[in-house]
Amino acid sequence: MSDSPAGQAGAGRSPAPVCGVTVGACQLGPVFGQVGADLAAVHDGVRAAAGAEPVVLAELVTTGYAFQSAQQARTLAEGVDGPCLGAVAALAAEQDLVIVKGVAELADHHRCTTARS
Repeated sequence: MSDSPAGQAGAGRSPAPVCGVTVGACQLGPVFGQVGADLAAVHDGVRAAAGAEPVVLAELVTTGYAFQSAQQARTLAEGVDGPCLGAVAALAAEQDLVIVKGVAELADHHRCTTARS
């Protein structure tokens, strides 16, 4: 192979357009069961990630992770029209960006973990 530009891969081609995406990752320390405080931390974290889109939050960031029982998980789970998702959707609209958040979703009285944006 030659050291000349003509012998190099991509030689003679125009450079590809650069498309930039800045992803914000908010790694917060949720306090188990403290939904209000965790939601306030989400607001602060998303605002601190200004300029990024999307902003990705950790799974179960507004409930915490250490469920001791299925009943405890059901207690903290919410439907897709629940207050936490509503608050995060309002924050996304206010900041004009996409937020990805994993939630403990209560759907037809079954619990599951869902990522919503």
